[in-house]
Amino acid sequence: MNTNLKKVQDANKEIAKLLANTDIIKNSLANPKASEEKINEEVDLFFGAIDCATNIECVQSVQNP
Repeated sequence: MNTNLKKVQDANKEIAKLLANTDIIKNSLANPKASEEKINEEVDLFFGAIDCATNIECVQSVQNP
């Protein structure tokens, strides 16, 4: 059991290193407010797309990436 625990702990350390090097994590640490706004925009677009797919009228604006 100790061997398995050690393997899991080592794997978690590697995952933590990968996450620390991703843009999402770096950006959220550097500017949490901007990251929150971007996440909220994506959530709004996601739920807007669901609403458009399930209703007759779609009022969601189309965004160009």
